Amino acid sequence: MQKLIRAGKDNMAIMAAMADHMPAFHQLLSIAQPGDIDQLTRKFPGFYRYAKILESLASGIQSGAMPVPGKQAPQRSKPVADHRQLAAAMDLRMRQLAEEGVARSASSIA
Repeated sequence: MQKLIRAGKDNMAIMAAMADHMPAFHQLLSIAQPGDIDQLTRKFPGFYRYAKILESLASGIQSGAMPVPGKQAPQRSKPVADHRQLAAAMDLRMRQLAEEGVARSASSIA
């Protein structure tokens, strides 16, 4: 993540480069205790940025405003529905964590 940030990659490039990490990230969010994510954002500066990128992606996919990456059109097929369900779960968990006081200014990370 830090290499991508130092290379000046934008959010879309970071998301594409980190796509294989999304399931593990979701699992981490699912099992995190209050304060765990905040500790990770302090220890790993790129963690917060990646979380915010995925939060934006998840919100867009859940609302239908964004297509599922790699898909031609947002259809209601099972694979797309599975992606929407994952996106909705990630979005919900990020909102819960934000309510617990995890949210920080993105400018303090850079």
